[in-house]
Amino acid sequence: MNADLPTDLWRPLRYRLSLRLRDPLTAARLRRDPGVTDRERDDFRTTAGLHLLWAGRYDRGFPLYASRHNAILFPRTVPGRLTHAPLPEDPSKDEDTIILEQGLGDVLFHLAHIRAEGRHEASHFVGLRKYGTLIRRYFPKARFTAHDDLPGGSPRPRAHLAADFVGRGYRRTGRVAAPVQFDTPFRRTGEPPVWGICWRGGSGQNRREERHIPLRMFLDLLPRDGRFLALQFDMTDEERAVLQGDFRRLGQLAHGGAVRRADPGDHEPHRALVLGAGGTGGKRLSLRDHGAQGGFARRSRRRLDAGHAQGLGRPRGGGTRPHARAAPQAGAGDGAAAIGHFDDDADAA
Repeated sequence: MNADLPTDLWRPLRYRLSLRLRDPLTAARLRRDPGVTDRERDDFRTTAGLHLLWAGRYDRGFPLYASRHNAILFPRTVPGRLTHAPLPEDPSKDEDTIILEQGLGDVLFHLAHIRAEGRHEASHFVGLRKYGTLIRRYFPKARFTAHDDLPGGSPRPRAHLAADFVGRGYRRTGRVAAPVQFDTPFRRTGEPPVWGICWRGGSGQNRREERHIPLRMFLDLLPRDGRFLALQFDMTDEERAVLQGDFRRLGQLAHGGAVRRADPGDHEPHRALVLGAGGTGGKRLSLRDHGAQGGFARRSRRRLDAGHAQGLGRPRGGGTRPHARAAPQAGAGDGAAAIGHFDDDADAA
């Protein structure tokens, strides 16, 4: 049915469907319709870029994904009081303001790439208020402004999107993995690891069946001899009671879901790996010493998006997947075969 409809109907949505169905002919027809607007064209590029990134085709995916600031079927990335500035290839021409985007794991990963360039230690970062703590910790000379605190007025400051630094780093080094680490956690010799757990994604996310799991069911799946730390930020009173009754729990649960150590005198930071329920909501953020993590960790690293674990680990080769799971935006699987070639000047940007 999608292939039979005229190309002036629901173009962005149908273009996304065409790539998901691996139908490059219909995708090309929609892309070349004479009535396509600039925003629709940027939406096509964003969708194609996500498919290519998911397929590991970073050389083609990153330039297309850079059009997301003007896409239609994509979360808004640039606040109304700022103006998007494309990231130049020459770092010396960068703007001073950088917009943090996506979730916590992605932000950490993007910041690792930004820090590796060494040019934005004192820049101005803009993002959700909760990210101010990260900037103050890892970029102490920089300024941070929450979205709601941006001043009005004209002209609006120009700003780059943080994820585009990953693409620039890939073009320079041929690697997606973050080239620096922020912290080096430690644990006592012979002490087993502590695993942080999250079981529910954000309230505004789609595909909840892939991002949420009931807490009791999740606990039943965890090893009985493990040590776990609850990191769910929106924990309910019922969930808190369930965790307090689990003998594997480590530490005292504080109000609001924060966790305090069971041993106040133990100031040695522990290693923690956050296990999530899947998707972007349950990000697995690796805060590891480089000890033996066994086959599970190796399997996890193959599954994690670049925005999840590699930002805090030691530099590794390419092969991680970039950004917060492209599948929710553009469909899972290798979409490169369905995209075809952006074979005119307008689409090749």
